[in-house]
Amino acid sequence: MKNRIKDIFFDSNKGKIKLSQRASIFFFCLLLSTFFWFLSALSKNYNTTLTIPLQYDEVAEDFLLTDTPNEHIKIEVSGSGFELLGEQVSLNHSKVKVDLNQARRVNKTSYAIVGVKLRDAILEALDKDLNLTKILTDSIKFKTQRKISKKVNIVPVTKIDYAAGYNLRGGIELKPDSVLISGPQESVEKVKFVNTKEIQLNNISDSVQINIELDKNSIEESISLALQDVEATIPIEKYTEKQLTVPLKVLMKVEGVQLRTYPNEVKVILIVPLSKYEVLNAEMLSASVTFDHEMAHRKKLKVELSGMPDYGRLLRIEPESVEFIVKK
Repeated sequence: MKNRIKDIFFDSNKGKIKLSQRASIFFFCLLLSTFFWFLSALSKNYNTTLTIPLQYDEVAEDFLLTDTPNEHIKIEVSGSGFELLGEQVSLNHSKVKVDLNQARRVNKTSYAIVGVKLRDAILEALDKDLNLTKILTDSIKFKTQRKISKKVNIVPVTKIDYAAGYNLRGGIELKPDSVLISGPQESVEKVKFVNTKEIQLNNISDSVQINIELDKNSIEESISLALQDVEATIPIEKYTEKQLTVPLKVLMKVEGVQLRTYPNEVKVILIVPLSKYEVLNAEMLSASVTFDHEMAHRKKLKVELSGMPDYGRLLRIEPESVEFIVKK
């Protein structure tokens, strides 16, 4: 039996095997009948579901979409197989435009467009020979918030290793020192400042000027920045120790008594940049103690220091507390 089937479909000639004439006619007829069956099937009417991509108009300048709305809408159509065969491919290349002005408010930040309101736009995108029988997507929902802008300070984030005897003079200077941020009102109102990316410098003994990027990860993704980076000047200078003798003042909060401290002056040990060594003097500083009724039982009063310029760094006060005598 096996050999008989082989003899029907194949011819052997000089060791070569090829389709017989009868087999060729058979397969041709099979292909032809399949083709006519396919044409007959495509000529019939069918109902099917199609997916259409959506394209949204721009919202007003002072509003923002805060989440991604529906990207597609589903519809049910009827038509011949010929018309349906390429329609979905065609729809993938043409989007239905959605007019956001048709939306109705659901709550404070949510809006919706009923699916039937898109009927005209869908019909324009469809083949004219197809019938739109039903819009399967009930509604398109999206959220929006008012867009606002405000300026916030930029805060440098640093990790600096200074060479021995050197330190930062004053603070890091940023140009500009603030940035305009924009985004949804709810998100923008939470932002108090924007960080820079971390500045890492090692064994620094001289002033540095670099551009540094703002850290977008320090704010929400929905917020945009008007600047990408800022210029940072890091003033570095050699520091040295300086000692000053400062008279001690008494701030009295009790009437009818006098107070005398021992000693009546203190030593202030600090470090200053070399360029400011001669500038800083004792007259710029003020050392004081405060006396009130609650302190009458104490043996010593704590010394407070004020007037320290931003370029100086206090190491210690000698003594930190002083004895006193109260006279009526």
